[in-house]
Amino acid sequence: MNGDQIRDSFIKFFESKGHQHMPSASLIPAGDPTLLFTSAGMVPFKPFFMGEQTPPSKRLTSSQKSFRTTDIDEVGDHKHLTFFEMLGNFSIGDYFKDKAVEYCWELVTELFKLDPERIYVTIHLDDEEAYAIWRDQIGVPVERIYRYGDKDNWWGPAGNEGPTGPCSEVHYDGGSERGCSGGRMIPPETLTAQARKELETGEPLPIDGCHPNCDCERFVELWNLVFMQFYQDPAGVRTPLPAPSVDTGMGLERAAVILQGKNDIYETDLFVPIIDRVCELTGKTYGSDTGTDYSMRVVVEHARAAAFLIGDGVVPGNEGRGYVLRRVIRRAIRHGRQLGLEGPFLTEVVEAVIPLFSAVYKELSENREFILRVIVLEEERFAEAIQTGLPLLEDGFIPLHQRLIGYVDESGLSADRLAVCLERSTETIPDWVLEKIKGSITGRLPSEKAEQREFAKTLADVETFVLYDTYGFPPELTAEIAKEHGLEVDMAGFEREMEAQKEQSRSAASFSGSMEMQTSYSDLGLASSEFVGYNLTEQDSTIAAILSGGVPVDHATQGQQVEVVISQSPFYAEGGGQLGDRGTISG
Repeated sequence: MNGDQIRDSFIKFFESKGHQHMPSASLIPAGDPTLLFTSAGMVPFKPFFMGEQTPPSKRLTSSQKSFRTTDIDEVGDHKHLTFFEMLGNFSIGDYFKDKAVEYCWELVTELFKLDPERIYVTIHLDDEEAYAIWRDQIGVPVERIYRYGDKDNWWGPAGNEGPTGPCSEVHYDGGSERGCSGGRMIPPETLTAQARKELETGEPLPIDGCHPNCDCERFVELWNLVFMQFYQDPAGVRTPLPAPSVDTGMGLERAAVILQGKNDIYETDLFVPIIDRVCELTGKTYGSDTGTDYSMRVVVEHARAAAFLIGDGVVPGNEGRGYVLRRVIRRAIRHGRQLGLEGPFLTEVVEAVIPLFSAVYKELSENREFILRVIVLEEERFAEAIQTGLPLLEDGFIPLHQRLIGYVDESGLSADRLAVCLERSTETIPDWVLEKIKGSITGRLPSEKAEQREFAKTLADVETFVLYDTYGFPPELTAEIAKEHGLEVDMAGFEREMEAQKEQSRSAASFSGSMEMQTSYSDLGLASSEFVGYNLTEQDSTIAAILSGGVPVDHATQGQQVEVVISQSPFYAEGGGQLGDRGTISG
């Protein structure tokens, strides 16, 4: 079965069981401030489960576009995705565990014709009802029913609050040859006893043997049946729902792996045409090199995700959804460059995505020109950031820290050696950036060698901040590149720098035109701007200086917040109780 057939057969199966087919909602949740994106099939139906709205039917089914931010940095391996389709059936106060399990078993064994002997089931540690249904009603042998705690078998809520409850998962056994521990499975009763002990002590214990939730490649989680019995508030307090309900989710991509007999999601028909396009663009073959394959998977997955996000109205920005989209696009571009794609290329990959899914998701074809235009503009913006920021990172900051590590490993790092390292970086790091680095690390050099090594291999907060604030280089990308060179990034420090800048901006806005600001400009040696606004509202002028965080810089990039000093200005400055003028600078 191809992807379209799997999706269609799932929907038709539940329609035959009295479920109403609901079209996919947007990736932008409607009226739900707790979520950035629609992250699960039940998200559009939360008002129904909460009793806030009346559903069109107590039985619903859908194929829902979903996006999760938690796995962005993991994309590139064989199994993680940001965007995916979630097939689901939902009971809103109608049937509960028994029918949900019955429908599940009928679909996977009769419609999908999967071998019952290769199906393993997981349940929540204390869900005796689900255990009895699987064992007695369905007939699954006890040696294939595993119990887990909240981490693995409790779902939700989607966001800070909402419906939640225990879940039961269906796993498909790909064969002992794909597993660990020589194919030996840990007995369910042993794992149950261990899970209860972990619950008592709060300490994780090593598991001796393979099991359905093992990290090896043996098992594929096919379906998650969530039995929503509670509402959880923002404080984590759970109260029973008015009527217990069912929310199930089967990832289309994972189902395709099993039903098409493939090793992973990227070998299915949902991805192969996109991978083929990347192969055409790069002249490389998928499956021939580990590093090449990783970058291809990043490009393919992120291009698909970006197309769907933009198709639903998300545009790149510096906050919220827009920042997530920007991060995804720029990570794809960077891995495209690692494949040798120096110029704009992502639109050509996206053009392989759109026809592949437009029959079901018409918004892709209807918004095709908009999607491609957004991608083009973001590629152009990021090209500027790459051109200016990447050399500073790869030729400046990374070699600096590698030299510091060398000193530590040789005989330790002293204040004098630190100064020498910084002095040797003057050709690759601008003086004003070096001054910021010196100011950031002065007095912070540890005395112990182990701590010195940690200090040496960590990019200072100001380094990551300068890359982002001055050159538009995403901090996550800085961290990813640093990791490739055995280095780390002080993300907590970066966040502090960002917050300090925001506070500075708020203060500057409050005192713009004040004596303090005028004095600081004078200290920088900047001449006063000539005000011509009494007679003119437009004026040709020259840029005398660009300031970022109060420091002169040579240029600014798209999205960067800077101050511009011009020789003549028609804008009245804020001061003396008078609001400042607003306008534009173009050229």
